[in-house]
Amino acid sequence: MKWFRKNDAFVLRDIGGIYFAVDIKNKRIYDEKKILSLNRMAYTLLSLAEKQKVFSSQTLGDALVPLLLDNIDSVQVYKDIELFLLDLQRKGIIELYE
Repeated sequence: MKWFRKNDAFVLRDIGGIYFAVDIKNKRIYDEKKILSLNRMAYTLLSLAEKQKVFSSQTLGDALVPLLLDNIDSVQVYKDIELFLLDLQRKGIIELYE
């Protein structure tokens, strides 16, 4: 199982229901690569990750599934979280915890 932590350079922002991850350590804050728009689910997952400090797809799924509707396919939720974490890692928002 891979363990991750959120990159401290990124902070989450909810501005009137529009969600962002912003790289606050980047000198060129207006660089579009350093301000990432998020959907509500991505924001929720990253918020859970912040609370957990060190997390895996399993721990995030365990925290997320109870918040979802009863008829959701929890197996698919865990698979989707794994893919999401790989994308966040590629973008530098999260990093491997060793």
